[in-house]
Amino acid sequence: MAKQPKRMSRKELKRPDEVEVALKGMWGFIERHWRVMVGAAVLLLAIGATTSIVGKMRRSNKQAEATALKEALAPLASPIGEEPPAAQKVPGREVYPTAQAARKAADERLAAFAAEHPEALDEPGVALLQASLTADGAGPDPAALQQWLDKHEKSSLALVARFEKAQAQERAGQPAEALTTYRAIADSSQGTIKAMALMAVGDLQNPLAGGTGDASAAREAYTAARDALGPRPAADPDDILALSLGQPYIFAELQTKLALLE
Repeated sequence: MAKQPKRMSRKELKRPDEVEVALKGMWGFIERHWRVMVGAAVLLLAIGATTSIVGKMRRSNKQAEATALKEALAPLASPIGEEPPAAQKVPGREVYPTAQAARKAADERLAAFAAEHPEALDEPGVALLQASLTADGAGPDPAALQQWLDKHEKSSLALVARFEKAQAQERAGQPAEALTTYRAIADSSQGTIKAMALMAVGDLQNPLAGGTGDASAAREAYTAARDALGPRPAADPDDILALSLGQPYIFAELQTKLALLE
């Protein structure tokens, strides 16, 4: 049986400095987990849409174009980390030292592909990936994503682009603009999507997450996010996907964030 984490005693809770360190450590873990989850979902949805375009090209006998696009996107699915020993290398499979390096390589290849096949940018998935990648691999420019949204407002990928835009605004040091974007997503959504957007609103105001320090506003946003999910979703304890990526995980995370603000 897994060892249960030790609960802090009343005496320990009276030491503000230790409590603060413990809470911020727990918060850091939670924050990394859900941010990675959302970022991966954004990228996977865009890649998924583009993969369908590859299939469409092949069905239209555009084999060369389909192969070129697949190769341009290959860095996004490549392993990240140290180069394996020569004996363990998979022929033709590249390894990138960081995710940023992989994104940079994908951006360069996609730009070359678009220059040779400009008509491909008429496909929303291809255009969104191009807007989501940057030459330095650090992440997209919010303005580039807004340009994509202006052109593809009705696309099924518009929600993906809005989430990506909000995260880009956060990285660019634009918390007020990110709050506006997340709130717009929440206002036009329901269920899990609404909850995730409102959770981001809470994070941007939560003092434990380095937000504006408005704990009351953060609690309000987290509570609204929890309400958007409805009653606590049931989950099979063996369903790892639901527990780590689905509604049960989000609900539990919101409960934890609210508890940490008490």
